Amino acid sequence: MDVEFDFIFRSIGWESVWNINEQGSKLLTLEFLCTLQLTDTEVKFRLFGKEFFIPWKEFSLLLGFNSQCVVDVDSALQDFDKMKF
Repeated sequence: MDVEFDFIFRSIGWESVWNINEQGSKLLTLEFLCTLQLTDTEVKFRLFGKEFFIPWKEFSLLLGFNSQCVVDVDSALQDFDKMKF
């Protein structure tokens, strides 16, 4: 799994997200990624053993995306095959 995460993060330019040398951060990252579930309306995940349900808009703000940034997801991901990823 570590090799797959390294490849994925390198592919999307998030190398610094994965390689943090702080005690516990790698385990929290694994817990988050392994429990991450996406729906049409929200993002579900676990951290510190607690379940979180966050609407997409709030999740994007927590990640630091500009609230005025509007992306047509259907257009941006039209050739993306989730099952092959």
